[in-house]
Amino acid sequence: MNNQSVNIERRMNFNAELINKFGISFWLQIGLLGSLVWSIEASGWVDSPPLFIFIFLGVILATLLTGIPSIYYRLVFVLLLGFGFTYLGGISMAESDTYLLRNQEVIWRIRDWISAVKGEDATTDTLPLAMTIMFITWIIAYFTSWGLFKYGNLWASIIPIGTLIVLNLTYLPDSFWVHLLAFIIFSLLLILHLTNIVQSDAVKSMGVNNIRHFRVFSYLNGFMIAVVMVTAMWSVPITKSTPAPLEWVFQPLDRAFYGFQDELYRIFAAVPSHKPTSIRFFGSILPLVRPIPVDEDAVLFSNAKIPLYWSALAYDNKPQKA
Repeated sequence: MNNQSVNIERRMNFNAELINKFGISFWLQIGLLGSLVWSIEASGWVDSPPLFIFIFLGVILATLLTGIPSIYYRLVFVLLLGFGFTYLGGISMAESDTYLLRNQEVIWRIRDWISAVKGEDATTDTLPLAMTIMFITWIIAYFTSWGLFKYGNLWASIIPIGTLIVLNLTYLPDSFWVHLLAFIIFSLLLILHLTNIVQSDAVKSMGVNNIRHFRVFSYLNGFMIAVVMVTAMWSVPITKSTPAPLEWVFQPLDRAFYGFQDELYRIFAAVPSHKPTSIRFFGSILPLVRPIPVDEDAVLFSNAKIPLYWSALAYDNKPQKA
């Protein structure tokens, strides 16, 4: 048997052990994605069907389609299925009585939302955002799971999920840190599990058949290291003002993002804001449904002799379309 055959056989054994009929890797991936949807649902941005359904179905589909070689047809099937589940989720959120009326309502609300996005009107309809979140959840669940189960690449799962959690938490108060902790715990467990599989495969290739004790010892060592790391992160105090050595690098990026952020405020006017700011609150359009800014950062100093209210911006009073 040549080296190429040996590598193929080892690869097949690795993938079979990785999936293991919805075993440890499957449930760790579910937990990793669950920490993401937990942070999104806890934030209360919009009402939506349980996002856990989307991640569970996405992970199952990725597991079942791992062995299918055709990339094009698989991609089309996954996208169409994601659109179908998202549309059904939108219909379940519609307020009409019958299925036909719910279907028409979803189409009308999406059409009106697209018109508002193209124009300059603010929209308070959260259904399009809820459907967008559902579809993104489906895409993230499938492709991160497929990269994990197909190639054993844990970073294809950890990096996208971690990025979305961090982006979501930047708009939330510090009390939501527990969601990041849950993500870190599942990430460490997944790293431990995949590392153990690789090491066990290497030991087995040396001719050692009884590797049960090796696995148990490896799991215990990794688990102890994970506990120490989580405890250390939990114990480190977090100050209110953290140093920002690269602040000068990100300031131009922040200023470039302000205009895009104003557009997001206009498009998703009804989405609650956990961190309103006085400076970036007043954009070209001021939706009255948004919370009043409470930031105490100084934006202007004056030597006025008497206290006055200073106007920030003036808006045209445009009648809303019926």
